[in-house]
Amino acid sequence: MDNLINIEQAASMLAIQVSTLYAWVHKRKIPHVKLSKSCLRFRGEDLNAFIAASVVDVANEPARKITKEPVVPRNRVIKHRSTNPTVLKMVARTKKEVLG
Repeated sequence: MDNLINIEQAASMLAIQVSTLYAWVHKRKIPHVKLSKSCLRFRGEDLNAFIAASVVDVANEPARKITKEPVVPRNRVIKHRSTNPTVLKMVARTKKEVLG
């Protein structure tokens, strides 16, 4: 039988927090062995297969285009709730810069 790895060792192998690994187990994102209600283990080959399946081959993907468009669409109204005159001036100035 294969050697089983405990959750701390598996988290270290994946370079993630133990809490993240518990969440992945709960969401069934990663193969695991449940020996009892409170005893989780992982097989080394399952973790290696999980890592291999998660590799992103950037050589075959097109580059993402970075745009400098405003975050708020021009036709969207920006609402605010402040009555502070300084804040109102800042909001008006920001609207003028963003919306033109």
